[in-house]
Amino acid sequence: MHEMPYEMTRRHAVAGKRVLITEGSSGIGLACARGLTARGARVALLARDDEALRGAAASLDDPAEVVVADVSDVDVKPISQAHRECCR
Repeated sequence: MHEMPYEMTRRHAVAGKRVLITEGSSGIGLACARGLTARGARVALLARDDEALRGAAASLDDPAEVVVADVSDVDVKPISQAHRECCR
């Protein structure tokens, strides 16, 4: 893991924080989830594909919440609910 200056590490500490990651089943979203869980954050992954999402969550070191939703859908209720549950 890349070493950061102390000030930056302290200022950007994520240990114990809750993070909702959209498109978390692959690519950049999953990479972010891996990096954040490695630093102690609790993550919730949000994506459209339930099977891929569950596989991604299972690949993390720490358990992740799974939210199946489409961020391009005009009905934002599932995303709002996920945010309330994850980040309260």
